[in-house]
Amino acid sequence: MRVLIVDDEPPIRRLLQAWVQAEGVTPVEAGSAEQALSLIETDGAPAVALCDIKLPGQDGLWLAGQLHVTYPEIAVVMTTAVHEFDTAISSLQAGVVDYLSKPFTRERLSDALKRALLAHQSRRALADMQKELEQRRSQITEALAELEMNTSSSLEAMLAMLRVRDPKSADHSHRVAKLAVDLAMALQVTEPQLSDIERAALLHNLGRLAMPDELLSRPLTALSAADRARLRSYPLHGYAMLKNVPFLAGANRVAIAAHERYDGTGFPHGLKGDAIPLGARIICVANAYDELIMGIGQPAAEPARAIEILSTERQSEFDPLVTEALRMLQPGAHVS
Repeated sequence: MRVLIVDDEPPIRRLLQAWVQAEGVTPVEAGSAEQALSLIETDGAPAVALCDIKLPGQDGLWLAGQLHVTYPEIAVVMTTAVHEFDTAISSLQAGVVDYLSKPFTRERLSDALKRALLAHQSRRALADMQKELEQRRSQITEALAELEMNTSSSLEAMLAMLRVRDPKSADHSHRVAKLAVDLAMALQVTEPQLSDIERAALLHNLGRLAMPDELLSRPLTALSAADRARLRSYPLHGYAMLKNVPFLAGANRVAIAAHERYDGTGFPHGLKGDAIPLGARIICVANAYDELIMGIGQPAAEPARAIEILSTERQSEFDPLVTEALRMLQPGAHVS
């Protein structure tokens, strides 16, 4: 771990160097913002940058902004003798994790460094996870590209990939597809939309292939807000995987919206009401019903109780025409 000290006064740099070393990390020094950037380009990014706001040439806020854009994993701590609220706010808006007013104590610096090192570790972990997501999506997209994506057999190949990675999710998708087709027929949906709905239901969880195992294996309630947001992005990954597959174009447009909610509380785009494709509204109901009767994420409910939950307790989430079609079907036979 290295801490870059940026201050134009040598005595202050020497004092900060001694304090930083006492914290068990390696200090490096620069006397200006320009010198700091040059040092980073030559020697690599430090974990933390301890920057004075007033510097010759470009000031510390400018440097913080440059680091925030080019080296987002660096945690910046600003130091200054200027006691101005606006300056502190500007520092925080530039991605700074702490703000020290001179003169400050060694203990105060120690606290700021600990906070900054934690921020650096969190940012690095996030960057690693994002890189893993991109690698997974790239690998899966390449694998799909090798298939001749123009027949139902290639669809089965994609579903086989999903089954290997997540067998329970694959079984769930097949049950949802069967019920979605029944609901669509009850609503007088005809071809080619009917086939698009079936394929979309089968593929609505395809984007989970791009998710790290760490996210998939933990309950949603145990995830941080940032991790929940990343997990809820998986329909976008599924859409990206299939966007160049002509025979699945219609299904892809439906699948990306299959987790939207009629009241606008769904994901990934927060669509509301009739802005959600009918096929996606159908899959949404079929998906929620299967989760209830199979006990996915909650205790299992009897079919009649599941229908009651969807049409009364959670009625704002679903198209009432679709939940009424579900009530008419009484699909208790779909439990398997």
